[in-house]
Formats: sequence, C-alpha cells, structure tokens
Amino acid sequence: MMATSPDGARRVALEAQMAAISITDIKARTDRYAAGVEACWFTDPKTVPWLDAVPSVQITRPEDGGPVQITADAARFEQEWCHDRADCDWHSGCVEGAVPSG
Repeated sequence: MMATSPDGARRVALEAQMAAISITDIKARTDRYAAGVEACWFTDPKTVPWLDAVPSVQITRPEDGGPVQITADAARFEQEWCHDRADCDWHSGCVEGAVPSG
C-alpha cells in the first residue's frame, strides 16, 4: 500500500512481510523502490532477523479480535511524526511513516 503526505511531497510504501525472508533479500527489495519512495515493513512473527536492518514495525494481532498493536518500535524513524499537524489525534508514541488510525 502507498501512503502519501497531504501535500504529496512524501510517499511511503507500507509492506507486510509475513513469510521468512533473509536480510539480504529484504534490503534488496527495499532498495528497488523508486527515488523518493520510502518503505516501511510490517511483520507479526515473534523473531525476524531483519527487524532492525530495514525500516520496520513488529505487530501483533490480539486473540480477542481487537486492533493490531505495535509490539516492537520502528527502526530508523523519528518520533512525533504528527507533532505539528492540527488534524492528528494520535498519541505521542506515533512514528514517522506510520499511518494514523484514528
């Protein structure tokens, strides 16, 4: 999925990687994005060797059917993505590149 900032200046590809993949392969896939497109990988396995090798977020799916939760912080992101956005209702734990869910 592609997320674009309101002004169109930033584009982030949001990729779910649920199957096993090597660090080399996921870095190569990240590098294939066109100039100006960032990538953020999401996964729910408990252990993945590439979690800190590429911009990524580890998630979990609650058994009670509740919303997906972030269980490991994103790598190489800055906090306060929505700090100056008047329409952002996320808490201070949001991360750059993540799509606000509210």
